Amino acid sequence: MSENFSETKARGFDLKGKNARVHTEVIAGLTTFLSIAYVLFLVPQTIANGDSALYNGVYTASCIAAFAGTLLMGLLANLPIAVAPSMALCAYFSTTIMGEMGYSYPAALAVVFVGGLIYLLVCVCGLRTALNKALPGNLKIAVSAGIRGGQILINPRTLCEFTDANVCSLTV
Repeated sequence: MSENFSETKARGFDLKGKNARVHTEVIAGLTTFLSIAYVLFLVPQTIANGDSALYNGVYTASCIAAFAGTLLMGLLANLPIAVAPSMALCAYFSTTIMGEMGYSYPAALAVVFVGGLIYLLVCVCGLRTALNKALPGNLKIAVSAGIRGGQILINPRTLCEFTDANVCSLTV
């Protein structure tokens, strides 16, 4: 029996069970891509600071990372999640590691690479899952809110004073 590509993929992703069509999923995928496409241009601009050779390399790496990450999420995890470089980490990388700390681009990449390896090892050995299961839901939310609040207060360009529950002075 011969099946076309759409029927094979629809069966593999259980589209009938989810009451979805291949056409709808393709449109959803394109929409998701277009919603994060700005990252492909903004990440290289943030890191390169006018160096065209560095811009081209970072642009290529961003495209490959977004494509590979999103493809793996779709094919291996069967989840409709787009993966792309994080703008927050990109800003931290370019302003703090390369800017304020003064590391060269290769040294900063080495720091990020080692951090990624450590995270991979934590995930592979099961420590991440164990910690995630051990922490109560309220603590996870509180830690996330605390990190975001800390980012707001640490940024020297953003001054937020918590003097009154109804008033927050914000200067840029």
